[in-house]
Amino acid sequence: SRLDGLPLAIELAAARINVLSPQAMLARLGDRLSLLSGGARDRPERQQTLRGAIDWSYDLLSEDERALFRRLAVFAGGARLDAIESVCPGDELHEPIFDGLGSLVEKSLLRQVAAGDGEPRFLMLGTIREYALERLADSGRAKELRDSHARHFAALADQAASHLLGAEKRRWLDWLEEDHDNLRAAFDWSIDEEQTQLALGLVSKLWRFWQMRGYLLEGTDRARRALGLPKAAEFPMERAEALEAAGGLAWWRGDFKGAIQNYEACLELRRTQDDTASIAEAAYNLAFPLGGFSGPVGDVPRSKALIEEAMGLWQSIGDELGVAGAIRITGRIAHEMVPEYVSLFDVAVSPRATFYASPMKVIEYMALGKPVIVPRTPNFLDIVDEGVNAVTFEDGNAAALEGALVALSESPNSGRDLGRRGRQKVEARLNWLWNARAVCGLFST
Repeated sequence: SRLDGLPLAIELAAARINVLSPQAMLARLGDRLSLLSGGARDRPERQQTLRGAIDWSYDLLSEDERALFRRLAVFAGGARLDAIESVCPGDELHEPIFDGLGSLVEKSLLRQVAAGDGEPRFLMLGTIREYALERLADSGRAKELRDSHARHFAALADQAASHLLGAEKRRWLDWLEEDHDNLRAAFDWSIDEEQTQLALGLVSKLWRFWQMRGYLLEGTDRARRALGLPKAAEFPMERAEALEAAGGLAWWRGDFKGAIQNYEACLELRRTQDDTASIAEAAYNLAFPLGGFSGPVGDVPRSKALIEEAMGLWQSIGDELGVAGAIRITGRIAHEMVPEYVSLFDVAVSPRATFYASPMKVIEYMALGKPVIVPRTPNFLDIVDEGVNAVTFEDGNAAALEGALVALSESPNSGRDLGRRGRQKVEARLNWLWNARAVCGLFST
């Protein structure tokens, strides 16, 4: 695969086997263009070295095609058309980019493949890209292109971040996965060039992607590097967001001490920024690792105090979702019903409840209270059903749903408020969950 399946590359590599073992050759394939030379002398020059073969193809290109070819090298793992149109334009190009792409595909210097959603994606083989990167460096335009590339993919990360907890999260997660190498390249560039604001922003926007797709160690390392940049303190807003991301990554790794340290630093910064919602969120986040989940590093009394602070701040600005979250974590920590709990349901199903990211939240809140008081509203069963349908096993919320539905079915008021149809729906959903557990072993017993 390191030879991209190119016949000439394979032939030239075979010619080196009398000098290098396969393992030694593999270690040197980082510089394929230098290694793969020494072909038969009776062949044309362009067939004696891999570089010569690509040189020959490059020399046949028009000036516009050469410029586009060089510029495309900035993409790691290829790119969609919109990314190319965003990053590549410049004073070197005088013809439409679309025409240049078509020509490079025809000349086998570029490949077109379909992205996951069917959109066209263009990529270079690794060997071709290595050559194109050399040409880009020679042109003196590498920094210009890398800056443009980093800005584009930082904007993609920013756009995706708001969707990663919503109904379209799978589509956006897949898109980020598809461009993960480009995002890595953008981050590495921001670190190498000490573009601190950009690096911190990428950490805060990508941490949920890293968490959901299992890149916890990579994300933790990138957060550490960004927060360690010399000028990080000069960007307090971005630094606070990156600290929050680092705390979240530590939490999901089970590093509660690290989560506390990062969340503490975030809260300290937030208190200087005069933003009530941000202070409430930071206090709420810190309450999690302190709240009895983290063994000897926990501090339940302080956790409760932070939750009360967050709840008071959210109440002061009318943030009902924030208040609901504070009540939820209070129930989890204290393992008891809180007085304000029943009022959540009126909030959750009211016309004002469009702020809920997912009806699953309503289901989770129900799991905390016994008995559950169900409001008599026409759309309540639809909310329950949507919450059930929103469950995906990767989210890890199926167990919470099971507890909620059990609570609903056992509530002394459920017969009155749900009615026969409602109880049948709840029982059907419970049976579905239990069958899934029996068949797939998805939940702990």
